[in-house]
Amino acid sequence: LLLVAAFKKDQPFAVFNGSGEIPAQVLPMVVDEKGFVRWLLVDFQTDLGARETKTYTLRATKPAAAPAAALKVTDDASGVTVDTGKIRFVVSREKPFGLFGSVAVGGKEIVSGGEALYVDATVEGGEPKTFLADKPASVVVEYAGALRATVCAKGRFVGDDGSKLLYIARVTAW
Repeated sequence: LLLVAAFKKDQPFAVFNGSGEIPAQVLPMVVDEKGFVRWLLVDFQTDLGARETKTYTLRATKPAAAPAAALKVTDDASGVTVDTGKIRFVVSREKPFGLFGSVAVGGKEIVSGGEALYVDATVEGGEPKTFLADKPASVVVEYAGALRATVCAKGRFVGDDGSKLLYIARVTAW
């Protein structure tokens, strides 16, 4: 959402559908050199039927509506856990990177571990070599709100002293 320089970056916003406020989260994405918001990222959830249209209004006011089930983000020494209410996933700081350390649906674990790798097929006179991702050098919660959260993991591949490729992965949950 592009805005004319009218609102400072700390201005709260709320989203309305008709006269009723709906749960939303609003994040300033671009702020100009004078501190005015130029772009906002607006997240909210809605249902639309076939050929149905709805009109939403963004107002510069403190929001009062909260989602029925807010995302929960836990950041501790072992990693970051995001719980959407339907799924729960962990990005581990302690294990070799495989995107998720675990994923559970309805309390039942469906993924446990994994691996991220790349194959270097340019090795002269030899067989291609596979490099596995090491444990992340950093796992950071870039944004955590009631409706959306983004986790970023960065690291290197074990034994890759030649090309020194790095990985960066961002996982966003709604």
